[in-house]
Amino acid sequence: MSSTVNFCLQEPRRNGDGAIGSPCKVLNFVAMTILTDNLNSIYNGVAFIGMVFTYFPKRLTAVDRGSKMATLKQIDYIGAFLSITGITLL
Repeated sequence: MSSTVNFCLQEPRRNGDGAIGSPCKVLNFVAMTILTDNLNSIYNGVAFIGMVFTYFPKRLTAVDRGSKMATLKQIDYIGAFLSITGITLL
């Protein structure tokens, strides 16, 4: 039996720099990264397909656009402020 078969059963050992390390931590990190990437891909794919079949934006022409003042009145300033503040604090 090779030493890589049961390396997760090893006790944590001290590395040369004094840190405690385990090959199992590396394996768990890699496994979770792959699993998370796959779940994200599935979620993004389902969201994209849902958007393709359910999102039908209204077509705008130059006549529909209106004046600049009308456009400025339609902007959600509170929502924009909250979004920018939230992203900045993140």
